[in-house]
Amino acid sequence: MLLCALERVAASVSGGDRGNKLAHTLLTSCRDMDAGYRHACASSTPDEFVRRISHVARHAKRTKATLMLLTQLEYLPLAETRELIVEARGLANIFVDSRNTAKRRRKLKLG
Repeated sequence: MLLCALERVAASVSGGDRGNKLAHTLLTSCRDMDAGYRHACASSTPDEFVRRISHVARHAKRTKATLMLLTQLEYLPLAETRELIVEARGLANIFVDSRNTAKRRRKLKLG
């Protein structure tokens, strides 16, 4: 859902080359987050899951940061991006918590 919403918002970015580059970064990081999550869910080992979900968390954080930057530079209005920023923040928190839980469980099994 976030990806579809961001594709609509990115199409409305104004600001010439800089705005277009930021919109491209936004979409790339969100697509990578989406694909990475599917790959993380298909992980065959706990170590692989931790590695992949860490990658997903980085992309979620980058998505949120780019969205905030587009808003701060006034390429996008805050009214359009507020809910998307909150959703991106929530996803980043979920991915980080998933990684931390997987690490903790792995440690308990090894310990």
